[in-house]
Amino acid sequence: INAEYMGNEVRRFVLSYFLADDTLSIFEPAQRNSGIIGGKFLQRKRVKRHGGGPNDWISPEDLYVGAEVVINTHRFIVSAVDERTLAFLESHPDLQPQSNVASVLKNLKAMVQTPSTGLRDALLAAPFPPSTAMEKSISKISPFGKSEGEGSVPTVVSERPVEDLCQIFRSLGLQISTHEASTAIRWLRSQGLEPSEQGWWALVTALETSDDAPSLNTPPGSANGRNWEEIRQIAEAVEQESTYREMEEARATVAHLEQLTIQAWRRFNDRYQQRRVLFQEHFRSVAEAGDGCIGEPEFRRAVASPALRISLPENAVRAVCKKLFPVSKPRILIAEFQRLLDGFSTLPQQSILPKISGQPY
Repeated sequence: INAEYMGNEVRRFVLSYFLADDTLSIFEPAQRNSGIIGGKFLQRKRVKRHGGGPNDWISPEDLYVGAEVVINTHRFIVSAVDERTLAFLESHPDLQPQSNVASVLKNLKAMVQTPSTGLRDALLAAPFPPSTAMEKSISKISPFGKSEGEGSVPTVVSERPVEDLCQIFRSLGLQISTHEASTAIRWLRSQGLEPSEQGWWALVTALETSDDAPSLNTPPGSANGRNWEEIRQIAEAVEQESTYREMEEARATVAHLEQLTIQAWRRFNDRYQQRRVLFQEHFRSVAEAGDGCIGEPEFRRAVASPALRISLPENAVRAVCKKLFPVSKPRILIAEFQRLLDGFSTLPQQSILPKISGQPY
């Protein structure tokens, strides 16, 4: 809790947040020889965000390490988060921007790649963070299997490298939260690198060379005379344009395949209407040679038969087979297949075929 009067600076709390209903509870553990008895500080409930609207509630994005959260006029400072919660937040980056590994690394990359920040040189010149300096602080804990306050309160080891990294950023006038620094260091360790052993050059090298680091594509010369936020915005614009272009290409491909399917099926349907008996006998003989069903292999053999004279190219046959024989039902009984061709089947594929057969080619 933020010290508003003498004595509050030694008070520590365990804040538990419940994603199931967006409620939170606060428990104060007893501290020996401090005069603090401890106990339940806040009953589990939804808490409104300070200064927010009537339906604006505190959410995980408010509870990052280093944040100050106002709850019932009390100002709490989030000093640490337990390991399990950190891993969960990193696997669900939409819950908390400070735990979004890709976003944090892109920001760091933009800062490192922008000469005016001086971050790259500062990290390369910084001394090794001491590996032995540790501070223990009370963490958030989710009381699975226990009511609030029962049992011992676990602690999280908050390592000195996080504070050292924050200090480097502060010395350069760059904004980074303690949580974001922790996210970057946790990612660095996932790459098998330890800042307390290799120094901060390991972070620079990993950002620039690791395949796991997100790309930051910017046009040549775009960093000249711009700050890192502008570089990041340019990279985001380039990425969005690339994503839009890929989506347009994908839509064009889908539309092309759909048109190809329509044309192929219409050609097949015309031949079927002209020589219905021959088609039925041919497909029946192909099915009875196997298990009495028609699937993609049987359909391909029948279509390739010179007797039917369909002459569909391979990409057209593939497109029709994708519609006729989906993964959910790759084989159809011959009787049902004939009803499908005649337009009387109850299979889901039937809803596609009339629409296809009614299109010109």
